[in-house]
Amino acid sequence: MPTPPAIDGRPTPRRVFAIWLGGPLPPIRATSLEAIRRHIGVETVLITEDSLDRWVTAAAPLHPAFHQLSAIHQADYLRCYLVHHHGGGYLDVKPLTADWQPAFDQLDARPDMVAVGYREVSRHGVATFGVERLPQPRILHAAWWRYRWLQLNYRRLIGTCAFVCRPRSAFTTAWFAGMTRRLDGFHAAIAAHPAQHPRDHAGFPLDGRPSGYPVTWTALLADIFHPLALRHRHHTLNTLPPPSFERYQ
Repeated sequence: MPTPPAIDGRPTPRRVFAIWLGGPLPPIRATSLEAIRRHIGVETVLITEDSLDRWVTAAAPLHPAFHQLSAIHQADYLRCYLVHHHGGGYLDVKPLTADWQPAFDQLDARPDMVAVGYREVSRHGVATFGVERLPQPRILHAAWWRYRWLQLNYRRLIGTCAFVCRPRSAFTTAWFAGMTRRLDGFHAAIAAHPAQHPRDHAGFPLDGRPSGYPVTWTALLADIFHPLALRHRHHTLNTLPPPSFERYQ
């Protein structure tokens, strides 16, 4: 099935978004950001609480639940929002020494492609669908089998930590719609139990008790992104160099 080209046929904007919310950028992350800007070869835009408003449009306001999410889930939401509405790349603030210009070149040269990412590095990095909170035996639950299917197919997925996307493609449109539906479903529960910590998620220990915040760790990113990546695998490229997953904390 053909996929839509970039908005108005224009090339994908040559910029990469990074996001840091919930406090100042730690020194080790600041060093990573400097390396990204030195090597990546395109404009790098750091989204913080102070700069976010410049990228939110009146035609596409943030979801009403956004400000009650944990910082980690806000970042999950925003990477989708930004590449869908504005186009370009997203990268976690992790060490990187690669030039991303070839990835943009590849996407511009292939109108049938909707995204360029890195090949998912491990079966342990796939969406969990909250299986860590399921009662035993987990094999009785559909979420367990979805999790195992993604684990078996992890080499066919692109990862969630770094990618370049055409704006408003079939992929990002489905991703943003899925994100919105998921937040609509969580909204009342989030309002009753808003996040209390930047890394808050369902069951997170707070003052010796499990958090009442309802959103599981992968609910707003991999649980939506990875099934779509598998569905759109014939329209994504996995040639992007991954960031380093070591020495970034």
